[in-house]
Amino acid sequence: MFEDYNEPKIKKEIHAYWIHDTARDEASIKGYFILPTCICSNCKTQQASEREICPKCGAIMDKPATVKTIKTNKKK
Repeated sequence: MFEDYNEPKIKKEIHAYWIHDTARDEASIKGYFILPTCICSNCKTQQASEREICPKCGAIMDKPATVKTIKTNKKK
């Protein structure tokens, strides 16, 4: 009797944030500057700029963006 009844499928809401790449710049105070390109923390897809929702996975970008840590190889 209920076999033909299709319940609406509820999509799980995913919350994520953008991760910005950086470039080394010795002239700046921090030693680097933040590039406009960013990566979704959920699906790891690179985008040209921040958006409210990731176009690849649909994650809602309501968490603060972060900056990818620059690793330096200093010789002692």
